[in-house]
Order: sequence, then C-alpha cells, then structure tokens
Amino acid sequence: MTDSILGAGQGRSIRIRNGNVVFKTVGADNGGRVGIFEQTMQQGDPGPVPHFHKETTEMFYLLEGSLEFHLDDVVRVVEAGGFVRVPPNTVHHFSQRGEVPARFLIMFTPGKARERYFEGLAAIAAEDGPPDRKRLVALMHEYDQFLADEDAYLAENY
Repeated sequence: MTDSILGAGQGRSIRIRNGNVVFKTVGADNGGRVGIFEQTMQQGDPGPVPHFHKETTEMFYLLEGSLEFHLDDVVRVVEAGGFVRVPPNTVHHFSQRGEVPARFLIMFTPGKARERYFEGLAAIAAEDGPPDRKRLVALMHEYDQFLADEDAYLAENY
C-alpha cells in the first residue's frame, strides 16, 4: 500500500517523453476502485491519439495551464480549474495548449492496474528509434484502451 497522505510532488514518478506522471493512488491501494495520477505535459505536447475505454470512466481536473479536449465531435479548450469526464466508449484525445505546461489530475474508475499502462508506455517511449506500434496496441488492449482507428495507426497513417 502506498502512503495515504502525500505532499506536493510526492508519489512514484515516471517520465513519458518530455512529460511526467506521478501516481497518487493506484487500484492496488483501494480494491481497484480508482487510480489518480498527476500528469504534466510540456508546451506543444500532442498527447495521446484518439482512443476510447470500454469499461473505464476517465476524468481530468486541470491544476495549471490548459488542454484542448476532443470528445467525440466536441472540441473545447479547458483551463486551470476546469473538469472533464469521459464516459466509457467515448472517443477522445487531448493536447497541451498555451504558454505554460499543463498540470492536471487524471482519474480512472475502476482503477484496476491502470498505472501499468503508463509504465509500459514509458518503457516503450524510452527505447531508441520509433515505437513498435503493434506492441503499443497490445499494451493498450491489455489496459482497456482502444484506438479510434487501429488500422490507420498500425499503417502509420496517424
């Protein structure tokens, strides 16, 4: 079990490209009910490709900066203090906008072992050369993440 009380910046941290993810609580801490991570995206970070989750509700609370969210056909820029809820089966993606890095809480319910997806993503991103897209897709599927257009992604047309 991780600590129940964490100060600013505390929690296990990983790097993904030029961003940072700090695990505040993971599913193993609470019977798989919720995962809460603090993520930072640097200026111009394009974020994830369009995807959806079959079982997971994903939520975002912006602490600093702004993100542009695409949820199905809706596009909105969300500023600090804003909140976004992404229900299961909603195609979404987001990217950093503005002059300051975006820092936000990302929450998953159920939490299960969602941190393992981020750990796998960090490991693949740290490898030399372009990422193995088939490996990335397999990792996504293992942790309830599915691409809006998997064929285009695997053909490197994303």
